[in-house]
Amino acid sequence: MAALPNPQPLPNPAHATADTRVNTVTTKTAEGAKTDPSLPKTQVLAIPDTPPAVAKIQAAAPDAAASQDEPVQFRLAFWQPSDNLIVLSTMPPGMRPGPPQQEMLANILKAIHQLPSALPPVELIDWPLSPGGDASLRGARELVMAFLDVKHQLRPFRHVLLMGTLSANLVSAQAALAVGERLALSRSAEGVVTHSLHEMDQDKSLKRQTWEAVRFLAGGGD
Repeated sequence: MAALPNPQPLPNPAHATADTRVNTVTTKTAEGAKTDPSLPKTQVLAIPDTPPAVAKIQAAAPDAAASQDEPVQFRLAFWQPSDNLIVLSTMPPGMRPGPPQQEMLANILKAIHQLPSALPPVELIDWPLSPGGDASLRGARELVMAFLDVKHQLRPFRHVLLMGTLSANLVSAQAALAVGERLALSRSAEGVVTHSLHEMDQDKSLKRQTWEAVRFLAGGGD
């Protein structure tokens, strides 16, 4: 795949201001973050203390209570580059996708015909939301499902790139998910599991497996 120039930021129609309330989910610009002029504006998700009632993104049987209550810590990077597709990529806590990772994603999206314009600004979802707060897998799933439900209401999507097994585990209770697996989600959406951008940046050999997993989308995803 030919390399693309670093994507330039476009306005995000879902967020008209730096602090816009969408239903009960709020996105706001991260405060105190270092600014890199070569990257699009970054946003970090925050929600009220009481999670809203939301439609389930994945209708799978729940895990055992013990695993649901296990503490987890992560950062997810989110993009919606086209009407049909969204991207969730697992990041190490506190890190953001740099220019090489964003260029890698842009190349993948261009190859599957899902990048009609420049890569939009990344949105970051951090868990737990605050030190000492709920850190359970159960709470993390509620957060991600709430976020995706709002995104689907604003701009319905058909496909989800679940980049990193943690991204997949947050929308599915199915055990031992592997790269290339395709998951039936609610609202007739479909998820496909790939390596995360961070993993592929660390090990370039993983890019081939990710391409094999997503290449069906170049034909429309059927």
